[in-house]
Amino acid sequence: MGSMGGYSPDQLNKSRLDVYVKLNLAGTSVKVLIHYNQVGRSGILQAYDWGSPSLNMQHYNQTTPPVYNVEDMKVPTAMFTGLKDFLSDPEDVEILKPKIHNLTYLKTIPDFSHFDFILGLNARKEVSEEILTILRKYEGDVQL
Repeated sequence: MGSMGGYSPDQLNKSRLDVYVKLNLAGTSVKVLIHYNQVGRSGILQAYDWGSPSLNMQHYNQTTPPVYNVEDMKVPTAMFTGLKDFLSDPEDVEILKPKIHNLTYLKTIPDFSHFDFILGLNARKEVSEEILTILRKYEGDVQL
C-alpha cells in the first residue's frame, strides 16, 4: 500500500496490517485501475477511454472520452491533501486547486499519505470529524 499511495509510518496501525494487506484493492475492478492509469499518464481528468473511437462513440456519443469540467462544479467543495500522498501529490493539488471555483475549505496534512485519509490513526480527528462539520454547515443549502 505504501508504495502505491505513499508511506507515513506514524499513521499506520501496525496491529491491523494483516487486515489492510488482505483488503488492499478489494472491490476495485481492473477497469477502475486502468482508468486511474489513463488519467495519470495523460494528465487529463476525463472519463474512461474505451480504447477506440467506435467504442467511445457507443458509450459517450463522441469519439473521445468526455473531460470532467471541474470548473463547472458549483457546489461548495472541501479539499483535503496529504504531503506524503504519492497518488495526489502537491503538484497535482496545485493544478486542481484553481479549477475549483467554489473551494470553501482546504486542509493540508503534512504527515498523511493517500490511504491515511481512511486508515490513518488520526483520520477521525483530522478528516472525518471535519467533514461532518463541513457537511452540517451546508445541510439543506445545496440543491442537486
